[in-house]
Amino acid sequence: MEPMPRPSNTEHRRGQIVSALRQVMASGGYDGASTAAIAAAAGLAPGLLHYHFGSKEEILIALAEELGVALRARYEKRAARAKSDWERLVALLDAHVALGPDADRDSVVCWVMLGTEALRKPDVRNVVERLYRERLAELTRLVEPLLSGSRRSEASGIAAALLSAIEGAYQLDVLGRIAPRGFAAPMLRTLARALLAEGES
Repeated sequence: MEPMPRPSNTEHRRGQIVSALRQVMASGGYDGASTAAIAAAAGLAPGLLHYHFGSKEEILIALAEELGVALRARYEKRAARAKSDWERLVALLDAHVALGPDADRDSVVCWVMLGTEALRKPDVRNVVERLYRERLAELTRLVEPLLSGSRRSEASGIAAALLSAIEGAYQLDVLGRIAPRGFAAPMLRTLARALLAEGES
């Protein structure tokens, strides 16, 4: 088996810069993430940021893509252990909100801030909207086999309700953890069971 190619220096530097924006945004917001602050967090000269990215907005878009990839990886790790349709749905819910060694509050904070920036910046909106659509489609795909017969037409609505609950949990966390710690994963499972059972005799 051939060894995997090492990432290029450009890919490595871009990754450093995106990670630095994530770190700075999580503590000071997007508006507070100056080029100088991002460069300092990355351990790079400010000029290197402009070499690898045309603007701060381009770094933000790259961060949005990275958050999507990280969520997918977190889900796939859990889904590999799933033995039923229900366990696969739980794997996706847990990938979004479960606590544990792979939990990443900085990413949650950045995701919430991305929603705000998406309202102000059309290019960011396009990426964030695509990521939402992908998450909603995956949730719908996982919900469908858990519904019988004509109820399968409800799958997209149930998926949207679950995604709304996930986003609400993120908001509560970002606002200072005003909800009980660790509430989201068990409550999402309870909500999913209730939505799936509703209407069944």
